[in-house]
Amino acid sequence: MKKWVMALFLGIASPVLAQDGDLDDKFGSGGIVVTDLKGASEWGRSVKIQPDGRILVGGYAMVEENQDFLLIRYLEDGTLDDSFGISGIATTDIAGGADYGYSVALLPDGMILLAGEVQTGESYHMAVARYHDDGTIDSTFGTDGVVIVPVGNSSAAWSVVTDENDYIWLAGQAVMLESNDMVVVRLKPSGEPDPDFDSDGIATFDLGGNDVAWSIALLSDGSFLAAGYTNLKGTDDFALIKGNSEGRIDEGFGDLGSVILESNDGTDRCRAVRLDFENHIYLGGTLFEDGKYKAAVIRLLSDGKADDTFGIKGIASYSLFGDYENGYDLELQADGKTVWAGHSRVEGTWTFSIMRLKEGGALDLDFYDSGYRSVPIGTGQSIGFSVEVQDDGNIVMAGYQSDAETQDVAVARMMGSSGPLPVELSSFTGYLSGNQVYLSWTTKSESNNYGWEVQRFHPDPEGPEETGSQETEWKTIGFVAGNGTTNVSKSYSFQSQIMVPERSRRATHQSLFRLKQLDLDGSVSYSQILSVNDVPGGFQLLGNYPNPFNPTTVISYQLSENSKVTLQVYDVMGRLVATVVDGNLEAGFHQTVFPATGLSGGVYFYTLRAGNQTQTGRMLLLK
Repeated sequence: MKKWVMALFLGIASPVLAQDGDLDDKFGSGGIVVTDLKGASEWGRSVKIQPDGRILVGGYAMVEENQDFLLIRYLEDGTLDDSFGISGIATTDIAGGADYGYSVALLPDGMILLAGEVQTGESYHMAVARYHDDGTIDSTFGTDGVVIVPVGNSSAAWSVVTDENDYIWLAGQAVMLESNDMVVVRLKPSGEPDPDFDSDGIATFDLGGNDVAWSIALLSDGSFLAAGYTNLKGTDDFALIKGNSEGRIDEGFGDLGSVILESNDGTDRCRAVRLDFENHIYLGGTLFEDGKYKAAVIRLLSDGKADDTFGIKGIASYSLFGDYENGYDLELQADGKTVWAGHSRVEGTWTFSIMRLKEGGALDLDFYDSGYRSVPIGTGQSIGFSVEVQDDGNIVMAGYQSDAETQDVAVARMMGSSGPLPVELSSFTGYLSGNQVYLSWTTKSESNNYGWEVQRFHPDPEGPEETGSQETEWKTIGFVAGNGTTNVSKSYSFQSQIMVPERSRRATHQSLFRLKQLDLDGSVSYSQILSVNDVPGGFQLLGNYPNPFNPTTVISYQLSENSKVTLQVYDVMGRLVATVVDGNLEAGFHQTVFPATGLSGGVYFYTLRAGNQTQTGRMLLLK
């Protein structure tokens, strides 16, 4: 690895700029932080980057005689965040026995979820705890801040995610009568099991062997993908299932709802599933090939078939350092590159390992000259489990490092670049009126912006009533030219006749839209998905964008008639903090900019009043 190259020119020594993959010397000590709680064992199992850039690691730690749930928060430079827990560290004894935290999720209001397994008597069961942003347990959630989900004889939750309604999804495994089964659980925001999901909030899936769901991804239509492995064919193979919003298997996906990727006689294990903007499915883990355990990324089409444009028949697998690469996590960058992470055996010692692939599955040689690297920490073993890509492209890994007697939480940060997005959106709003859609958006700046494809999503497999056709993908309904390169804010609008809202959403009269931004060099990026309401001349508060936001957001609303209007913002205690609008407005569509100058970060509510009509929305200010 080359750190510096000294070039003599007119007597001046010039350092070469750090490349992607180099350890970030602005983080910890040379890019590495090791946290010792002075116990025998502390493991970092999951890492998340909070919107303000602080780094949250979840796992478990030995406290007195048992393992407890563990959360650690670091500032951007790797120092412990004294505003969190006790000196940056929070531990929770869940049920008096051994408690293991495996996966962290962040909620829009700043709350934190940590899921795993806890010991209750002689058994272990799935559990999730919810914390305030300061690391204290949220006693309003479940029972004293914790929900335990007994499934089968024993169970464990390996992954937790949340959807747009703050419902909580757990994926894992349960020991049933004769074998392990995949388990997916859906909880209400309060922690109660959702009876609309397989009647009791718990869905189990038996693929015929010992089956494990290690990771879960959610689709915009309410369905889900659960990925892991099964030994149905004798040895462990990658396994993927798709279920609908009611918790039942989607038999139209793969082979009657599942995809099992059988390779050779060795052990293949999938531990991560991710979706890109076009619903390509990415699976990450380890494949046994040619007598070696290789780092593997598999890409499938949305129907479960292999994507032949990626790797070799959808598979990109690499032997990085020798005979064993153990994959645990996967992240997708904004520029289409894929980051695989785990640990590898290097000359007999386990070390953090990371690999970055180009969009087509080839090794990205702009990353550490080879497309991969190891990160040894300390003099013993270093085991990597989780990876996150920051907004600036830097890459954070978490796990633990060990010596002969103890294990300590370890975090490493590497330089990276996710490819600067050519356009920065500051607002994106819209509404439907009859069979017309009205969209508007504003940019802060643009770089080489060719223009925008306006796209609409059709999640209903039965299709719109007018055609009877099957529409299950994003459709381009128009194009708006961009402004090339400019540092001046630009505003755009789009109006078009469309088919009526999809049947699956007709009860709420909503449609989904997004912007596909095209760069002059042919690269693309996508906006957030916008859900807009059908408001045929009625009174409607249409929401705010962006949300979360900092420091400004745009609130959109529709008036049915000329009215005296007020738009006011309140904090969570119900105190008025701003009056944004107070006056007479004409009927029609309106947008108002709300600058949150001087306000602290957190949840705020905004209330629109026109005549005797009132509606309220929620927004999150990030600081």
